[in-house]
Amino acid sequence: MTQKDRILRRSSSISPFGVGAMVNFPDSEVLMAAAVDKWPLPKFRDAEKFGLVVRDHRLEARLKVSHFRLPPAEATPEQQAAGYFGGIPFVRFPAWHYCPKCGMMKRLSGVNERPPKCMAPSGSTCGKIPMSRRPQLIPSRFVAVCEKGHIQDFPYDQWVHQDSECHDSQLRIFSSASSATMTGAIVECVACKKKKNLMSALGGGNSDGEAAAYLKCHAGKPWEGLNIKDSNCGETLKIMNRGASSVYFPIVVSSIYIPSANQASDPLQDYLKEYLFSSEEDWQTCLSEDGKILNEEKIKAWAELKKERIAGYDLSRIIRLAHAFHGGLQDAPDDCAENKEEHYRAYEYEALKRGVTLPDEKGVDALSLTKADLEKYRGVVVENFTSCILVNKLRETRALVGFSRGRPTEGNWQDPSVQRVVHRKNKWCPAVASQGEGIFLELNPAKLSKWAEQPAVANRVKSLNARYNAARKAKNADIPEKNITPEYVLIHTLAHVLINQFVFECGYGSSSLRERLYCNLTDAGKPMHGLLIYTASGDSEGTLGGLVRQGREGYLE
Repeated sequence: MTQKDRILRRSSSISPFGVGAMVNFPDSEVLMAAAVDKWPLPKFRDAEKFGLVVRDHRLEARLKVSHFRLPPAEATPEQQAAGYFGGIPFVRFPAWHYCPKCGMMKRLSGVNERPPKCMAPSGSTCGKIPMSRRPQLIPSRFVAVCEKGHIQDFPYDQWVHQDSECHDSQLRIFSSASSATMTGAIVECVACKKKKNLMSALGGGNSDGEAAAYLKCHAGKPWEGLNIKDSNCGETLKIMNRGASSVYFPIVVSSIYIPSANQASDPLQDYLKEYLFSSEEDWQTCLSEDGKILNEEKIKAWAELKKERIAGYDLSRIIRLAHAFHGGLQDAPDDCAENKEEHYRAYEYEALKRGVTLPDEKGVDALSLTKADLEKYRGVVVENFTSCILVNKLRETRALVGFSRGRPTEGNWQDPSVQRVVHRKNKWCPAVASQGEGIFLELNPAKLSKWAEQPAVANRVKSLNARYNAARKAKNADIPEKNITPEYVLIHTLAHVLINQFVFECGYGSSSLRERLYCNLTDAGKPMHGLLIYTASGDSEGTLGGLVRQGREGYLE
């Protein structure tokens, strides 16, 4: 991710500067992150050897990928000696460059070609300056995109010479006296004196007459190579400033890692699977009288009887494993693999609500939870919440699955306009995994429903829905309406209020705290009414304990 002064944080390689995004480096250099097919270490075993493989079986099933990989960092001398040199590959885009002093333009021919100094002819502004003192060319300010995710250089040459031929084309770009923006940009050929204002291209296919033919997309995919194209796209191009936010919309899917008991592979878990968890008789000895919850005292008695077979294992670990197997969390339900965010989060919701620590496949506690005793809290908490879970440790996986241009897709990576980010042969996506901590709160459903039924609340949310869907339709007329419920509004608002207060109390910055809402908008039969406020950072800010402390009695109230 680094080469000389080209430095990019690993997490930034997922968002906002993922595959297909243009990155501004020092000295006015602009590069585009290359496709994952160009990344080093194509073989799984090599990537695993250097610690680049990230596993999250639940998210893998949802995205239908084999695994995830960290963006490759700059290699250490030891790694270089072993044959790994690291770093994310980039391509040079835009290809068109211009002189910041006189405006003379040049199109670079390859991804490795360095921008030269201005080659203006004698007699021009820069032509009077010695070559050693001439400015270096900088990337073009304008690019052309289409709503299928393609991008290409603006066709300057064809645009200027659309109704004539010039065999010695030499272009320059400058701004009119009236405006320094795109609307005032003028492209001129100094050889034939033809010139054209870029403002006439803003109408795309509706621009003047024959000009529309030059604004049809050629399906450019420079992140796979400067001249790589799909079959001709034919969509109308949109002319944009290179730095406009709508040029690139990354689609990042996040997941709280919930270990599955069936991932277990160490001897203790194998033994527990074979004996305790497969034997109905043993299960009955460890369950409470009503058969619904585990009785830890009975588990201790069972462990004492089996101590010869499980010698050397900590009793608390056996209890945690028993909890992990009990309660239906062995495997994620089938609908977790569907593109339904509520279904996917329902599994997390159930795991967090239970408040049971779950170990990963290596026996390490990947999700460490403590269920708080609400009776120790003052009235405001007891009256409004049914559970408070202290998340001592969690892991969040954030995967880049694709991107769009021109308009956002609201996270729907199956939208036809999305360019998927996945290795063609080995079917993996780039991702980052971060450790953190948090607080999970489950609201009292009876009080929540009573509040939502108030006429004033219903009318307020109705007007919010109308404005919200009108704004969505204005961006994309084909998008279906989305109904936001009063419960969702309250949970979302409460999350933001708590985050604003936690910033002052726990020592984390506002950018380090995130929310995860659990509220089912599509299936009333599976209600959720909870929220998780957590910190998950890929750098020095990790699990400091400050956020968890705010969830304890005496603090949360």
